[in-house]
Amino acid sequence: MLEFLYTPGRYNLNFNICAILMDILILFFFLSRKRARDYRTSLFVWLMVLLIISAAAQNANALIRNGLWDASNPVRTLVTVIAHYFHNSLSFLLTLYLLEILENFRNVRRRDFCFIAIPQMALSVFELIPPLRSLIYYYDAAGVYHHGPAYNVVYYGIIIAYLIIGTCILLCDWNYFAQRDLRYVIYVTAGFVLSMMVSWINPYLRVTLFLQSLCMLGVYVNIENDRETFEEGTSLMSRNALMRETKILFEGTDYTSYIISVRIRKNDLYEVMMGEDITSGLIRTINSWMSQLSADRVHVYHLSKLTFAVMMFNSTEEKAQAMAEMILNRFNREWEYKDTPAVYSAQVLIGSVPYDISRSEQMLVFADRGFDANLPTDRVLYADEVMKADARRAVVEVAVNRALVKNTFEVFYQPILDTSTGRIHSCEALVRMKDKGLGYVSPEEFIKIAEQAGMVGKIGEIVFEKVAKFISEKKPQDLGIEFIEVNLSTIQCMDTDLPDRFAEILKHYGVSTKQINLEITESAVISSESTMDKVLNRLLQMGFSFSLDDFGTGSSNYSYIMKYPFSIIKVDRSVLWNSFRNHDNEVLFNNMIELIHGLRKEAVVEGVETENQRNRLIKAGVRYLQGYFYSKPVPEEAFLDYVRRFNGASL
Repeated sequence: MLEFLYTPGRYNLNFNICAILMDILILFFFLSRKRARDYRTSLFVWLMVLLIISAAAQNANALIRNGLWDASNPVRTLVTVIAHYFHNSLSFLLTLYLLEILENFRNVRRRDFCFIAIPQMALSVFELIPPLRSLIYYYDAAGVYHHGPAYNVVYYGIIIAYLIIGTCILLCDWNYFAQRDLRYVIYVTAGFVLSMMVSWINPYLRVTLFLQSLCMLGVYVNIENDRETFEEGTSLMSRNALMRETKILFEGTDYTSYIISVRIRKNDLYEVMMGEDITSGLIRTINSWMSQLSADRVHVYHLSKLTFAVMMFNSTEEKAQAMAEMILNRFNREWEYKDTPAVYSAQVLIGSVPYDISRSEQMLVFADRGFDANLPTDRVLYADEVMKADARRAVVEVAVNRALVKNTFEVFYQPILDTSTGRIHSCEALVRMKDKGLGYVSPEEFIKIAEQAGMVGKIGEIVFEKVAKFISEKKPQDLGIEFIEVNLSTIQCMDTDLPDRFAEILKHYGVSTKQINLEITESAVISSESTMDKVLNRLLQMGFSFSLDDFGTGSSNYSYIMKYPFSIIKVDRSVLWNSFRNHDNEVLFNNMIELIHGLRKEAVVEGVETENQRNRLIKAGVRYLQGYFYSKPVPEEAFLDYVRRFNGASL
């Protein structure tokens, strides 16, 4: 019935030739794709290599048996040993590969691995020791091949042994495996078993390796599909891959692993200065470097544009610490793309699984959270201290929400002195929060947390309304206060509905826009220029005036002073304090003041705390001063009493 496939009594070489060509193509395309260097990749490559060697050796063996190659008995024996040994070794290698697919190979202890390797070691002994090899097969004096008495026991016994081992693993750990992976593993196993049954039924057909190559083609297309595990265009594993591996970490392992979270600070200024092409290239450079960390039992995941995770399976604290330190040290140096250097500072956090992180939800939050301005960047951070910070942040976030619901935020006022008149000219409104359980919470802490939780916009509106009410009811203008500065957060500056809400509040309290000056930080301006233009133009049309806050802190761009309608530039206190450290800083400070005055803007210098500072500022021609030398921020009544006393006395 199968005579059209082969000549009776002669071995068919065609299927093995097709298998070799197919395996070479699979191996070529597999290796040409960008992948992480891990154990599973190595196993797949060795499987394909063994299939190629087995098919080539089987064809050489068939040439001898078909009488087309007159080889000596030692050569016949060597070719047969290669064909048998490599083909039978496929079962051992395939078992290891399937275990790795099921994420279970990392669970195998050394003694368990030795147990799995017993059939393979038995095969090696039988193949390499001539007296034992003759029990499997041998050539007689005439060069005719014969099966030995133990052929079926050894050949099929090894297949059955690995089939039993694989079945036991599946039954013991069934609930730990993804159904998709189980389905493909069963298909591949069944395909290999059926292909060997064909060889047992008809050894002349030589179709076994061709069928096994077809199985590996299915593995390549379905299991080794990078679209689900790896990000397109990179060698970095995806968020989905981390989520899949999380399950086995917490449910199927009894060893310690370490996860390293790498969170990069976003720098909007780079996009403004360098353009999208350069900044995207810099990020690709970072991606490429991170991908090189991939190794056996080390997986690198790209969770978002600026967030990575490195998982070190079955590792030690020393190795994980060394990896984290290496990553941190690299981010302390410049990255470069197209001869353009840039520094991206990063936070590197390390946690052990399952001791520090005992649930999959914890690990995903730990790994996937973006850069946290509340955490330092100068050292590796450990999970326990980060979780303490997270716990504190959660408590403060609840307190902020409680203060919003109960409207318990307070507004303190810090006076601003006009040196030309010696009187308090204006003041800055500063929000304060006192919680029943936490007491007073620093604005630097709760405002950052409110920004991350999306509540800072509501806080800003509360402050604006309290200031409007203060102006309406307490009449600070009667004491010489021309206007009160109210801070706008970045989120508020990006809210196009903000002008309408402010207009409603002012109308309700009968307050003029001339009585409130809106103070905006540089970071708010840089965040989104187009939206900023719309919001500022509408507020400007309503009659508001504007101050630029925190000028001189790192990312100063003088073009913003000229582009936006700021009438007041508030120089950050750090600039003043640094000017007293050396002559160069003093020159920079004086030039900054001259520039502001040259642009016909008023300068307010913050952080005035000593008489020496005050005198130097007056000498430099600075008209408006703010700082503890005059008064710290105080509540409404204390502020009004202070202004009454101060404005009634001379400078």
